[in-house]
Amino acid sequence: MYILDEVDAALDLSHTQNIGQLLRTRFKGSQFIVVSLKEGAIDKSVRATELETGKVVSIFQHHKGAVLSIDTHPIYDHVMLTSGMDGQIVIVNIDTNECIQQFKNHQKFVTKALFSPDGKYIVSTSYDHSVNIYKCVEEKAHEVQNYIIPTYELVDTKTYNGACESLCITVSPEDSNVYTAVVGVREDNYLHYIDLIDGYPELNINMNLNGDNWVSFTPMNLVPSPDHKYILCCTDNKSGRTILFRNHSNAQPRIFYGAQIDEFTNPRCCFHSNGQYVFITSNDYSICVFEIPTAKLVKKLYGHKAIVRDIAFIEPSEEYSNGLLLSCSYDKTIRVWN
Repeated sequence: MYILDEVDAALDLSHTQNIGQLLRTRFKGSQFIVVSLKEGAIDKSVRATELETGKVVSIFQHHKGAVLSIDTHPIYDHVMLTSGMDGQIVIVNIDTNECIQQFKNHQKFVTKALFSPDGKYIVSTSYDHSVNIYKCVEEKAHEVQNYIIPTYELVDTKTYNGACESLCITVSPEDSNVYTAVVGVREDNYLHYIDLIDGYPELNINMNLNGDNWVSFTPMNLVPSPDHKYILCCTDNKSGRTILFRNHSNAQPRIFYGAQIDEFTNPRCCFHSNGQYVFITSNDYSICVFEIPTAKLVKKLYGHKAIVRDIAFIEPSEEYSNGLLLSCSYDKTIRVWN
């Protein structure tokens, strides 16, 4: 049984006067991306940081408000996608720091924007109660650099009764060639599955096993399992409930209890790449490690001195044979768990 042990390294970012707010997976070999939030004021920047040293190597400033999410293109690793409190989503060339495209179709802040796993679509969710779908309409070579620049346009909008809080993109169980956006909405007991194909058909799955319409929690964070058979859902329920849903179903094979969560929390979760463990943030500044087959809390990772804002798992490699868990916190550190 493989369990992450004590913190391997703590990258102190206090010299930048920024608190790591969100982070995503690794890119460009030894770097990862972190969104920063300046103490006492909005920083509005995205920073690329060296994994080994914590050194900031690039700063991207393309938003007029705090950046809320980041993603990197699944094929072209020089292309980054960000969303922010300014209601915009922005596509940026990481190598040149150029803005490729900006979209201001949302009327309120954009909680998340993601590329589909094939890079053909972008999906964004917002507190304006809408989900926007963008399709790649052109891929052309850069005039100077030797790489491809994709171009997108808005093709569809879905509207809901509440603020769109969470988003992930998974694979349809009926057709492995079809990608599906999964959206969680406030004051709504359904998960909304939107197929990313022409017509963008939608399937609404009631999260309540008894079929009623009582809303007892908000799906705060949605993450697909490595094999895309399941969706892990962090809730804001005071019981600390985190639910493992079967993809395209309200079946709940596992429910995890043990993380400290409340209605004011923004819990985050991720899977170990072996599919046997999940990691969930907790209000006591720890990261809870749960074993999926038993749903047992097997370890709590302590080290942060403030709320853990996000976590991400880096798959095993020659350099890190067991993979790495990255966590960032309002204590101004990014911790690397090995």
